[in-house]
Amino acid sequence: MRCTCGYDFATAALASLRDGSERYESYAVIRDNDYEKVVKLDYAALNASDDADRSRRIARSAQLVGTAKVCPDCSRLVFIGPRTGELVRYRREDE
Repeated sequence: MRCTCGYDFATAALASLRDGSERYESYAVIRDNDYEKVVKLDYAALNASDDADRSRRIARSAQLVGTAKVCPDCSRLVFIGPRTGELVRYRREDE
């Protein structure tokens, strides 16, 4: 995934795994209406009796979580919505 300015979040994420540095800010995004369900699914995953059940619950929970990433080069907010995976980019307005 790339920002409009060309910053490559995937390459940065791989580099972060190698050296442990933080390349950009990233936030989990959960719709208010889904928050309780996500918490319950995550709690159930922690208490699952086997790996298959744990994986199934984590997968269901993950579908309800989106992400917001801040581009370190241009400060755009790159938003990937929960459920749909729709990619939207926002640019800060000059004041």
